[in-house]
Amino acid sequence: MIAIFPKLAECALQKDITRLACLVRDYFGEEQKYAANLNLHRIYKNVGIPISYMDCQSPGTILAKDELGRFQIQCLLDKSLIDPEEEKLLLAHLLGHYFLHIQGDVAMGELSLSGYREIQLPKERFLSHKSEPGHEEIAEREADIFALNLLLPQGMIKKAAITLNNIEKTAKFFGVNLLVVEKWLNELTATTPNTTSTPSSHTSILKGPARQSAPKPIPKIEKANRTIANSSYLKQKATQTVSIPKKNARAHNDNPTNALTKIRSLAQQIDPTVPK
Repeated sequence: MIAIFPKLAECALQKDITRLACLVRDYFGEEQKYAANLNLHRIYKNVGIPISYMDCQSPGTILAKDELGRFQIQCLLDKSLIDPEEEKLLLAHLLGHYFLHIQGDVAMGELSLSGYREIQLPKERFLSHKSEPGHEEIAEREADIFALNLLLPQGMIKKAAITLNNIEKTAKFFGVNLLVVEKWLNELTATTPNTTSTPSSHTSILKGPARQSAPKPIPKIEKANRTIANSSYLKQKATQTVSIPKKNARAHNDNPTNALTKIRSLAQQIDPTVPK
């Protein structure tokens, strides 16, 4: 059963993608929440989304529908997809679509039928992405950024790149395609977190840390008109009601420093000498 968590819904609404990916690791990662090489199949199982392999006309699809008040989410992968690195990035990308673009409709009880079918592999799109995406590409770009933050958390990837001092070893450490890791590292030195635009990729990660932007305040959550059932394995963290704040709702003064603390914790997993 799918559970909706207010903090995840808030981050998705605010497009705070870096923090959203960090919270997904925290909520659904269990003992691998700080792992470098993340097992996406276990994440999907904990979220409550089954994965099926079949003959598809596209690399992957995520489908969501409401059957008489019961929400069902399913991930479909083409069984011809044999590269584990491509499958891993694709699963992370489709999970980004769920949390960023489907979860809100589920929370408000407005979901009837929704889904995203990938025509192009995320790796190919990310490596050839234009600097200023058009309106139709924004959702894909957001899902890509979620996938990268989930698989390559910013604190961990920066520290690993410096500690290992070898891009091939760094890519193998995270189990992600070498070219994707290289471009992501370059992006992190040229842009601030949580943006959905593609920065210049001429700066090396080894030349200095990325600039950090101030965390965005999170808006207040009002009571929802619909009750969402908790999953049995995460009852302590889930809440049974959730709603999405109105567009003109004022933001409160909560400062989401937990995400930064978690990023530091992730980096400490790579190098114990990182100051607490």
